[in-house]
Amino acid sequence: MMRRAFVLDQRKLGPMDYGIMCFCSALAIYSTARSIGVDRSTMVQMPILMLGLTVSFFVSRSDSKARWLKLDGVAYFILGVVAMFVAGPIGTALDGDIYHQTIATAGALEWMIVFCSFAAWRDSTLLFQFVPSMSLFGLVGCWDLYKAATVAFFVFLLGLATIFARAHGRLMMRQAELSGYSHVERLSAGPWKWIAGPEWALASAGAIIIVSLIGAPFLRETATAAGLAGTVKFQPPPTTRPLEGSLFPDRQGYVQIGRGPAILAKRPVLRVWVEGAKYLRSATYLDYVDDGWKARADASFGPRGIGSAALGRSYMREGQMISFSIEQIVPMAALPVPGEVVKINPERFLTRQGDGTYTISVTNGTGPLFTGRSLLPPDQPPPTKAATGLSSQYASLLADRSIPTKVKELADQWTAGATTDYAKARRIVDGISSRCKYNLLARPTPPGSDPVQFFLFQSKEGYCDLFASAVVLMARAEHIPARYAVGYLVNPENAQKDGSIVVGEPDAHAWAELLFEGRGWAAFDATADAQEVVGAGRGASTESNFISEWWFRYLVAPLAVAGAMFGLYTLARRRLSAASNGRDLRRDLGRAYSRFENQLLPYVGHPRRLGETPGEYVVATQTGLASAYPEAEEINRVFERLMFGLPEPPQEEVDALGPRLKAFGDSVRRVRKQGSTRL
Repeated sequence: MMRRAFVLDQRKLGPMDYGIMCFCSALAIYSTARSIGVDRSTMVQMPILMLGLTVSFFVSRSDSKARWLKLDGVAYFILGVVAMFVAGPIGTALDGDIYHQTIATAGALEWMIVFCSFAAWRDSTLLFQFVPSMSLFGLVGCWDLYKAATVAFFVFLLGLATIFARAHGRLMMRQAELSGYSHVERLSAGPWKWIAGPEWALASAGAIIIVSLIGAPFLRETATAAGLAGTVKFQPPPTTRPLEGSLFPDRQGYVQIGRGPAILAKRPVLRVWVEGAKYLRSATYLDYVDDGWKARADASFGPRGIGSAALGRSYMREGQMISFSIEQIVPMAALPVPGEVVKINPERFLTRQGDGTYTISVTNGTGPLFTGRSLLPPDQPPPTKAATGLSSQYASLLADRSIPTKVKELADQWTAGATTDYAKARRIVDGISSRCKYNLLARPTPPGSDPVQFFLFQSKEGYCDLFASAVVLMARAEHIPARYAVGYLVNPENAQKDGSIVVGEPDAHAWAELLFEGRGWAAFDATADAQEVVGAGRGASTESNFISEWWFRYLVAPLAVAGAMFGLYTLARRRLSAASNGRDLRRDLGRAYSRFENQLLPYVGHPRRLGETPGEYVVATQTGLASAYPEAEEINRVFERLMFGLPEPPQEEVDALGPRLKAFGDSVRRVRKQGSTRL
């Protein structure tokens, strides 16, 4: 009894249909999240989507004659409208201020997919789920921020083709059943294959993918050669979110360090034209408190320009003047700049801070191209003495009250015997580099623990925020003024043909800046020589590391395993059923009819058309077959009776078709020979 109850009706939606739809919808939502850089909504949407499709599956197994099942379209519409209204408040609650403008459109489509999954009871509504999913991929393609979206979209197309083909097969089953055909489960056998099989749909999707992979690069090169490429730009979704986890501050200007894995998308953020500068500074921090850095407005130290920037300039004896140009690709709260800026245009969009950094007042769009000149400290000769004689307002640059005792003792141990302050700084940097590994996926600092101490003595893994913080605290422990800086690295490997360098989200970085006599603020980066964990090193993108995410481990992976096991069970069951039932007479009958069609083909001139019955096809051969025509007509009547008039074709009659078709072939050859003799 249980085995009979488990057998699924092939005329209804099955687990495979809902599984494919769940996977395709998740692909669209996940690709959108990776482009926007928003993960919180996705973590909530995935389980709800799976729950909704599960509910719809069980509803679809209900009595097909129930009238309320036909209200799925009405339910889908109502849920879609509700999603449009509640998407904004839900998105704002989950993702904060970034939920606006273009992102709001994507969010509304995502929640429409999620909510309407509860009303996908029939083929029509389940297939309609592809409409908002396709729209999401359209947005992702226009933003062009998530490179793996192309592969995801190709997989999405294959899923669409598969579900469409299966829906078409179910429709044909219902039509055949209404016409009196009783063996609808064998609709794909013999002459029915052209209306029931998914082969053409999958082949079409595969052809589209192949043509896209081959043709798109050719079209791109052609457009570039013709001067068309680059003339149209689509504005990517604006965002004010921190572009990289713990590096950038929250609204209160606080930066928490050691927060655990940093998920970086391959997202371009800047295009710069600059030579000689390795670091682009966005902000600096002086006060180390609890588990992070607290921003201090340097502008409060005095009139405009009086701050740690002016302090650095006062200790810089010589410098190298460079020119730069910076273009934002995505809106940002601060403009990353090289060195100590001397002049910048247009200045009306910027507010200069006391530490020499700039906040941006342009919030809509990406803003203008900023150009200017900066002063970089000289590379040679290396400094020897740390800056001294600091006023009380810069006491935090040497504050050691917040430095853990073990960290200070380790700094003393490493710098013992060093003859200059610069030698002490180098020993600190080298000690951290050799002691700790760079790992973007490092575990977070446990609550109640100091992140720098935990990094140096326990985990010995982390990314740039911990490396930089450790250098700053240990330098201060050795009476070297230091501050914590965040911004971006300029990677020459990302140089473009126009001379610019593209700076991406994986280039977000933190480093220490130490104040030296004659040098001013000098960058010290302990990550440069540190050993890196494969796949999570400096500048790496961790966006594709979805295997480590909770929703993949606890939701997608179990579903994939269950789906694979169900597929293997179904395949084994079909094979056992075929073995127990002996020959598949319907399949043998279809092959015999295909052989008969091939014998008639030369006298008709074309294969049997989709709307042409077997009888009509035989009539078209009357003139060409001559004396063999009555025999063809009689064989066709046998086929029609066996294929459409009997629940199951008798084995002896199917076996008799082979010799009869052979005899008919001999008759056809005699007719052909007689015709050629007369000629």
